[in-house]
Amino acid sequence: MDTLKDHQNNLDLSYQKVENELRSDLNAIHYSHRDSIAKRIKPFTEKYLIKSDLWFYNNQHFCWDDYFRRSAFHFAFNEYFPHPYKYVKPINYCNTQWQRYDQDRIFSNDIEFYIYPHSGLVHENGYENRIFDESYMKILQRTLPKPLDKALIEKYKKALKFYEKLKELENDNKKWFEYIQKWDDEEFIIHNIEFRIGQNLQNKGLWKLYIEYWRLKNPKIMVGIYSRYCGFFLDDFEMRKEYEKEAEKLGIFVDDRLLDYKEFQSFPVPKRQTEKEFWIPKPKPNFDKYFRQNFAFHDSFINYLMDKTNAGVLQKLFMSCKYFFKKMPTPICHRLICSRIKDGYNTSAFIRRKSCDRMFFDQQSLTLPKDHPCLNAFKNLILSNSVYFGRTFPGFKSETFLSKVYRSEIKFLTLRGYFLPMKDYLFLTKSLTVLEMDLYQAAITNTDETFAHLEDLMITLPNANKIT
Repeated sequence: MDTLKDHQNNLDLSYQKVENELRSDLNAIHYSHRDSIAKRIKPFTEKYLIKSDLWFYNNQHFCWDDYFRRSAFHFAFNEYFPHPYKYVKPINYCNTQWQRYDQDRIFSNDIEFYIYPHSGLVHENGYENRIFDESYMKILQRTLPKPLDKALIEKYKKALKFYEKLKELENDNKKWFEYIQKWDDEEFIIHNIEFRIGQNLQNKGLWKLYIEYWRLKNPKIMVGIYSRYCGFFLDDFEMRKEYEKEAEKLGIFVDDRLLDYKEFQSFPVPKRQTEKEFWIPKPKPNFDKYFRQNFAFHDSFINYLMDKTNAGVLQKLFMSCKYFFKKMPTPICHRLICSRIKDGYNTSAFIRRKSCDRMFFDQQSLTLPKDHPCLNAFKNLILSNSVYFGRTFPGFKSETFLSKVYRSEIKFLTLRGYFLPMKDYLFLTKSLTVLEMDLYQAAITNTDETFAHLEDLMITLPNANKIT
């Protein structure tokens, strides 16, 4: 059996020599001199493949152009990379930063976390499917930007089963390599093969399997893998000859330097989203043209049904035909967040970097930091699942927004540093559907600005099972 342990002593003498020289030079530089460290490491990476511990020397991220592209090219991954930019999907990497925030919110780009095989899908103490744990299910129901659907659960089950099988095969390179190719996501396959190589660069067997993987798929990328192999195994002259031969076939000039990381990257690294790109408006649906539907029931019954049914059924009607929405134009807001960006509750890392007063949408989720001029465009909203009031900008009043709401049937109400008027509280909870209410440095206030008593609040919370 071809195991990882068989490759621990494959580091050749020539590479050991240049690596020891690099380590010696770095040890002579004070760790605070970032520029000096970068100037010493960068020329090394242009000629040789560098180990992850040296790439992330003293956990310093250097301000080079395309820094993360270079990281991927050198198979350099650690706990700080890849999460911040979601470039890769490693099997043995659990997104701890995501878990830190999962009590607050999940955004649409975080849903990917559940649908590819990796260690974060299981409990630390075993292969328990935590998404079906009752308490965790409530977190998902409260924090997802849209209703939790069966398709997501099925994808989760499939990913978990696939991960368990990969864990069984992780000590056999060939079987692991063959099995991972069965997953229907080429990025996932490439990312994890390279992640595995990066964890043990001495694993020649895996390198050669990966070279063969690209031979028919993309010979140019194959030559790029050859380049990196020969930039690490400096004494493997036989592979060097193969590398030069394959490069010659494609008319690629090679010397003692690595091929260009931009041109010979194994997978495209996405560009970071600019502010202008983030705020590109989405196209609006056209409701001017629709066909009247003929039902076996009278219109009066259809109107009654739409008015009395819950948001879940109403959404299915809207999805089935826009005639229903034209008949009853009540947009469904699955999750409402009234909080400024600094509150740490809002969307992507790009948005969190600055205090932003814009409202924005994420699927069926709306974030509103203040009384916004665009509020005039809203009317007849249905709040269907969760409402969060946090620290908003000065002048924000909940009643201004709630005047645009047609109906509330929320299940989760959270107040953080916000005083909610009693009349607004009663409006949000009068459907008697609230399951959980969380108050932190917050209160419900009466018209005379006194705090409401618990017994008064409980009148509309007959089904609540958690109040904190």
